[in-house]
Amino acid sequence: MAMAQDLTRSVCPLSGAQGVCVATRSREDLVSSYERFFGLTLSGEIQDKYFPSLVNRWWSPSSGLEWYSPTRMGASDFYEVLGTLPWYYSPETWDKACIFDILSNGSCRSVLEIGCGPGKFLQRLVAAGVECVGVDFNESAIAEGRKAGLQIYRPDDPLWHATAPDTLVLLQCLEHVEHPVAFLQQWLALQSVRQVVLSVPCREGLLVRSSDPLNWPPHHATFLNLEAFQTLAKLLGMRIASCHYEPGSWPRFDHIVSVHPGRQLLGLPKWPRGKAGRALFELAKALHVGWARYGHSMVVALQRAA
Repeated sequence: MAMAQDLTRSVCPLSGAQGVCVATRSREDLVSSYERFFGLTLSGEIQDKYFPSLVNRWWSPSSGLEWYSPTRMGASDFYEVLGTLPWYYSPETWDKACIFDILSNGSCRSVLEIGCGPGKFLQRLVAAGVECVGVDFNESAIAEGRKAGLQIYRPDDPLWHATAPDTLVLLQCLEHVEHPVAFLQQWLALQSVRQVVLSVPCREGLLVRSSDPLNWPPHHATFLNLEAFQTLAKLLGMRIASCHYEPGSWPRFDHIVSVHPGRQLLGLPKWPRGKAGRALFELAKALHVGWARYGHSMVVALQRAA
């Protein structure tokens, strides 16, 4: 049975073509990474529920997408654990500022944020006079947002259907979805929507060299780059209006290196500390090497094709 599931998921969710297996991680490796990276000890119940013995990462040369198999995506209980990390729902991140600038410079009047968490970004929009509603399935996050006076609902709650947003916002959301096209199509069925602005972890940057467990199931289901977004836009009948990359930085790089055994990222030598390490990093960045040039995230704005 497990073999059949793996074969099915080795087919690209975007192109339908057979993928290439590019990485494999064990349950033990992923679980221990949560402790090493974040100081989180996952309960046996969470481990049994969401972590299979092995997880494969696949890549499609025809679409640019990477995805994982098998996937047991985290539900509300998993996100309640992650929500204990003080930075997980941070109101101040590069992608939030970038998307806010995009919305401020356009003609956005109303927003539906999908996967809004406790509504940190919604609060910023409300303060700017933008009509907005959020949806999420994390019950504790919904309760927190409602206490702050925000309109946040579960996706199956009919109350949010009374809105007519012209913009969909997805902050670090799409990578949690196994079938991106079908997922976005259900929201694009709202005829009022003319654009989708979203951020995802960037496959062209530092993360591709990192063993960060949050970039794997049960947290993430896919790993995207610009090529994958070009494929996705075509399938949705949309176009890419803009694409922005979080700049790489030495403090961020040094932190990631520090939590890897031997200060060694995938495919790179042991990285020196201090001024020597910084000088090497800045040299790689000046040479436009992706893992130094680009940080964690990318932001893409999609618009309906004319």
